[in-house]
Amino acid sequence: DATLVQYTNDTATTYYATVRAWNAAGLSRDVSSDGLRFDGTPPEVVYVRDGYALDIEWQSFIDRLFGNWLFEDVSGIATHEVWWGTAPFTDDVLERTNVNESTLYATLQDYNNVSLPLQANVRYYLTVRAVNNAGLSAVATSDGVLLGL
Repeated sequence: DATLVQYTNDTATTYYATVRAWNAAGLSRDVSSDGLRFDGTPPEVVYVRDGYALDIEWQSFIDRLFGNWLFEDVSGIATHEVWWGTAPFTDDVLERTNVNESTLYATLQDYNNVSLPLQANVRYYLTVRAVNNAGLSAVATSDGVLLGL
């Protein structure tokens, strides 16, 4: 006999498979799996910050940008993409860059032969996309950092 269990998108539930087999003498034995947890939800945004550690509102130097972030997920985070813009969710400063599992990103003027158009008295926003191991994603942006003050 088999019992069919319908998945209900409940990430808090762990499902187990149990098999019972009988031999010719009528003796049986049960064996169970170690469990399977489904992930039907995208990553949860904890924070996206401008700055190396704590969130900053302004910085005096205009040749670099720092950002850090944290996303949480039941199945774990597979990869992150980051980009910088002069408005939330835009990439007019630095196009999408895959940083894998890193949670800190720094960029410098003329880094890797890429000239970044950084200017004083302009606010820059970090946007991060996190993809979990189930392939679901979430996107969030920082509140921006003003350069050159």
